[in-house]
Order: sequence, then C-alpha cells, then structure tokens
Amino acid sequence: MVSVIFKFRLEKILNLRRREENLLKHEIFDVRNQILLMEKELSMTRKTFKEKAEKFLNLLKEGLSGEEIKKHQIELYLWKEREKEILKKIESLRKREEELLEMYKKKRMERRMMEKLKVRRYKNYLKEMDRLSRKHMDEIAERRFWWGSKR
Repeated sequence: MVSVIFKFRLEKILNLRRREENLLKHEIFDVRNQILLMEKELSMTRKTFKEKAEKFLNLLKEGLSGEEIKKHQIELYLWKEREKEILKKIESLRKREEELLEMYKKKRMERRMMEKLKVRRYKNYLKEMDRLSRKHMDEIAERRFWWGSKR
C-alpha cells in the first residue's frame, strides 16, 4: 500500500492571507495608539486653555493694558486653534481605523474561507485514504481466500 501525504496546494496563499490579516491587526493597533495619544494631547490642550483663560480673566479684573489684552487673546486663540487641529487629526485617524477594520474583516473572511477549504480537502483526503485502505485490505483478503486457503 502506498502512503500519500496530504498536501494543501493553496497553503502558500493561506499563509499569505494570515500574514496580511496580522499586518492589518498591527496597523489597527498602531492607529488606535495614535488616537489615544492624540486624545491625551487634546485633554492637555483643553486643560491648558482653561488655565490660560482663567488667568486672563483674573488679570482683566486687576486691569491690563490694551497690548497685554491683545497678547492674551492671541494666545487663547492659538490654543483654541491647536485644539481644532488635534480634533481634525483624531477624526482622520478614526476614519483610517474604520477603513482598516473593513479591510481586516475582508482579509479575515478570505482567510477563513481558505481554512474551511483546507479542512474540506483534508476530510476528502482522509475519506479517500480510508477507501483505498479498505480496498487494499479487501484485495488481500480475496487473495488469501482464493489462493491461500487449503480446501
């Protein structure tokens, strides 16, 4: 009896699908980390803006010259613009995350299909090996019956 080893002809493609899926996982992880960092930066910017605004209000109560008021207003404006810039970055990172998630879902589905195909082909292989083994055993039994038995 000849033993045949199961070989999935699409194994390289399956491995490629796995690698692509893992790369997307890592990229999603990186984008999420960037979002977290930007959210922390946003929090710090808002906190600084609030502190600067309170300081400005307190200085206004004490009395400031027009030039100092303008200087503080520009500073507050710049902090507000920085906040808007960070929000835009977070929004673009979230869009990128959604795109990557869609790509990841597609790649995962492709990988799962390939794995199911591999399992089906392996089951068919096992059935065929079982059928060949039974056929071989039947031939051996038949030979013994016709040529090996003494009547």
